[in-house]
Amino acid sequence: MPAFQFPDPTVQQTVKNPITGSTYQWQDPPGKWVVTVSIREVGDIVWEGDNPPDPIGDYKLWYSTDTLELYFYYCDVNGVCAWLPTSVPITAIEELTAFAAQAEVDIDQLQYKQQILQNALDQIYLDQQTGNISRSPIFSDTEPTVHPDFTAPDNNLLAGDVWFDTTDLEQLIQYIYDGTQWLLAGNYVKKKGGDTMEGPLLIIGGRNADADGLESTVIALNIDSGQNSSLNLKHNGSTKVYIGENQTSIQGDIKLNSGSGTVVKSNVQDLLNIGEREIAYLGESIEDADLVTKKYVDDAKDFLQNEIIELEEEIEAIAPSVERGKWMFTAVGTVGQPGQFTMYDDEFGSGQPTGLFKSAKSIWFNEIDTDGTPHAFGDVDDGELLEIFIDGSPEYGLYEVVGKAHDETEGATSFWVIDVNFVRSLEATTAVGPGELCRFKIFMAPSGGDASGFVMKTGDEMTGKLTLSDSTALNLKGKIQVNGTTTGSRFLGTDSSGNTSWKTALTSHVQADWNTTSTSSASYIKNKPSIPSAPTYTITKNGGNYYVS
Repeated sequence: MPAFQFPDPTVQQTVKNPITGSTYQWQDPPGKWVVTVSIREVGDIVWEGDNPPDPIGDYKLWYSTDTLELYFYYCDVNGVCAWLPTSVPITAIEELTAFAAQAEVDIDQLQYKQQILQNALDQIYLDQQTGNISRSPIFSDTEPTVHPDFTAPDNNLLAGDVWFDTTDLEQLIQYIYDGTQWLLAGNYVKKKGGDTMEGPLLIIGGRNADADGLESTVIALNIDSGQNSSLNLKHNGSTKVYIGENQTSIQGDIKLNSGSGTVVKSNVQDLLNIGEREIAYLGESIEDADLVTKKYVDDAKDFLQNEIIELEEEIEAIAPSVERGKWMFTAVGTVGQPGQFTMYDDEFGSGQPTGLFKSAKSIWFNEIDTDGTPHAFGDVDDGELLEIFIDGSPEYGLYEVVGKAHDETEGATSFWVIDVNFVRSLEATTAVGPGELCRFKIFMAPSGGDASGFVMKTGDEMTGKLTLSDSTALNLKGKIQVNGTTTGSRFLGTDSSGNTSWKTALTSHVQADWNTTSTSSASYIKNKPSIPSAPTYTITKNGGNYYVS
């Protein structure tokens, strides 16, 4: 049934839609068809049911609740009326779909047959080129007894003759004559290359060769997926090795079964030597993310350990420890066993056990630590610091001791209790759990001011007297400033009274004068020797003789 069409308004100005029952009139202006009589209710024009309305009445549309299709009641010019579908029936669509699916199957089968024939022709051509066959194959729907392409006596069947059974072109089964009978050959893969097969290839046999030398083994130099796809190695149907274009994945553990060790190499050098219980790294460590050897780690550990020991000694010198040891935390609130400690959220005698560092108000110790060392906390005093480190963790708690330690060693259980005030921890939630080992240190709070009371190594100054107790303890290099003025090189010397003072080094020649008597003069000669005066001689004459005296 064609869709309702409005007539030419120059010929007819009023029209009724037979489907909906609405009446339209052409109006100009506005130049369009407008409704003059409303459409009827849907229920007045559409009949719903498995069968059409009988009698028809005013119904023009019938919706089949059986086929779920809409029909229109149409009458031709001869008065012949019938219910016609307004669209292609669903059953017809289903039939067309089934027909298309069957056509697709038929096309696939035709293509398959074509491929079989093409493969057969290709194989024939290949065999003729390689010399595998010297006579053309036989195509027949019955078993040949002679070769139809030859005349007697050359038409006798020969070993190697090929026959294609054309009874079923979908199969086109191939046979080979062995000299006495035809043997099925079309379902076998040829020994020489160029052949293909479909479906999985199952090779039966044992892992090791039997008495006949048969085993379930594939021997090949290359295995290729043969297409732009991955190659999978499976175990019992599950992929264990995936070989893709850019990566190779292995599902599961890798076991290296080599008693002498397995070496992992690059194209430059050996990188890893994997033994039965160890892996040796043989490469270089250049980047931060590179592997390092155990020796490197041990050397670094020894260096850091020495640094830590030195740092601990310096800390010990600044804040000497009163007690130190290791105890294991228990949350039951008692420390009856050696090596146990616990904490309470209130002072000694009150509160509940807690493992939260910031809540601790008193700490209880068994007098014997985990190493079996007995401890007495009688020397612990008010204001000293108590530090707890969870062993193997950066978490800690720092407390200030309140008052003296409580000695509870005279009872059935020997323990000590120290009241504390929380100072700090790594985080507000830092806590110790049952069974965790902790290191303790109780030490005096550092004193002596801050760094401003010390002289810096460069660019600093000090006031007051500097006393050197070792004559070789001071080594001065370069020039020295005296009263803020840089002078030439100076040295420490003493004056006549033995007092130490800075002396200016000689930078030129000094003329000494023997006769200078002023000790402050630069030409004065110190400690000069005494020179005796020259002797006086007297000559006298007596009686003609001369006498010298």
